[in-house]
Amino acid sequence: MNMVPQGYELWLADVDGGGIEAGRVIGWRSDRPGDHYIDGLVPIVAYEPPETGPIVISQTSSTYFLGSTREVAIASLKKWLAAKGDRENV
Repeated sequence: MNMVPQGYELWLADVDGGGIEAGRVIGWRSDRPGDHYIDGLVPIVAYEPPETGPIVISQTSSTYFLGSTREVAIASLKKWLAAKGDRENV
């Protein structure tokens, strides 16, 4: 596995079984040696779930939305969920 560090602040929002989660992207991973193309990269995200407190590092591969702030990433995800009719998570 290769990792490319995230060079500037970037946030990711996705839907977990328990609702919307947002975390900071700290890097990108690739399972292919020497592959640094965006199509082959998966974000590595630092989340801080309220129920556990400490930061949990997670590799996500689900549908996600990126933003310059936590709020922007969550707003983009909520807009997409509303457009597809998912009222449970909006």
